[in-house]
Amino acid sequence: MLIQRQFTYWERKGLPYVKSESYLGTYADIIKSKKSVAELQRELYSRLKAERFGGICELLSPRLFIADPDLLRDIMTKNFDSWTSRGMEINPDVDPLSQHVVMLEGKKWKGVRATLTPTFTSARLKHMHYLLLECAKDLEKYLDSLARRNEPFESREVSAKFTTDVIGSCVFGIQMNSLGDEDAAFRKMGRKIVEATFRSRIALLIQGSSPWLFKKLKLSLTPLAVEEFFIKITKQAFDYREKNNVQRHDFIDLLRKLRNVDQPHGEDEIVFDDGLLTAQAFVFFWASFERSSTSIGYALHELAVKQDIQDRLREELREIKAANNGELTWDGLQSMKFLGMVFQETLRKYPPIPQVG
Repeated sequence: MLIQRQFTYWERKGLPYVKSESYLGTYADIIKSKKSVAELQRELYSRLKAERFGGICELLSPRLFIADPDLLRDIMTKNFDSWTSRGMEINPDVDPLSQHVVMLEGKKWKGVRATLTPTFTSARLKHMHYLLLECAKDLEKYLDSLARRNEPFESREVSAKFTTDVIGSCVFGIQMNSLGDEDAAFRKMGRKIVEATFRSRIALLIQGSSPWLFKKLKLSLTPLAVEEFFIKITKQAFDYREKNNVQRHDFIDLLRKLRNVDQPHGEDEIVFDDGLLTAQAFVFFWASFERSSTSIGYALHELAVKQDIQDRLREELREIKAANNGELTWDGLQSMKFLGMVFQETLRKYPPIPQVG
C-alpha cells in the first residue's frame, strides 16, 4: 500500500509525470545497467519538454524533473539562495571525506563555498599557471616516447594520467609522476574513486532514494583505502609546509590558512578541522581529474577525425607561441579563441556530467 502510494504521488498532485514500470522506479534501466544516465535523461527530456517539468520516481522517492532551460536558469540563478540542499545525506563520522562543498547543506555549505570561491579567481589561477606548464612539458616528453614506439595507445588513459599530475601539483604540491609510473599512488587512488562496485552502487542508490535509511545505516561512499590515503597525504602536506615555510599559492595554501586561523566556537559557526579541510582537497581532486580527463579525451577524438579543425587549432597555437617567445603564457592561453571554441563544442557534444542537480 505504501509503495503504491509513493508511485502515485505525482498523479495525486495533478502534475505530469513519467509512470514507473518497475518497483525500482524511473531509474530501473540504470540500476540494471541497461542504459546510461545520459540516455535516460535524454528520454525523460523528450517526454517532458512540452510540459516544462514533470514527476519521476527514484525507487520510492518522488523527484521533480525540470525540462525547461528558462525555468532551470531561474532556479539556479534568480532563486539560488532558496536551493542550498541537494537532499543527499552524508555520514561524516564514518565517511569524513563526504563533508565537501558538493554534499554539504544549508549554512555550512554557504560558508564553505564562500570561503573556497576565491581560489578560482583569474588572479589565483594565474599564479598556478607555471605548475600546469611543468606538467604539460612532462606530457610532451611522454607523448614523444609513445610516438617513437609507433604503437597505438589509449588517449583517455593518457589524459587521465596528465590531469592527475596537474591536480596533484596544483592542489597538493606533489609531483605525481603518473605519466612515468603505472603504479603511481594518486593514479591508483583515482581508479578506486571511480570504480563502480556493487556495494558503491547500492550505497548511492540508498543515498539518493532513501536518505533517512542511508543515515540510519551509517553508509559510506568512500573506499577506506582512499579515505586513509587522502587524510594522510593532506596532513603531510600541511606539516611539511608549516615546518619548511613553503608557499606555492595553490589550494593547499588556502586550506592551510583556514587551518591556522582561530576557530570559532558558536553553535552555527564552521570549524575547519583536518577532516573538513581534507574533504575539500579530496573533492577538488575527484571532481577535477575525472571530468577534465574525460573532456580532453573526447576533444582529442574530435580533433583526430576532423583534420581541418586540428590544423586550424595547431596554427593558432603556433601563432600564440611565436608572439610570446616560444612560450605558452597565461595571457596567450586566454587569447586562444579557437581553442575555447573547440572545448565548448566538445562539452556540448559530450557533457561529462549529463544532468544538473
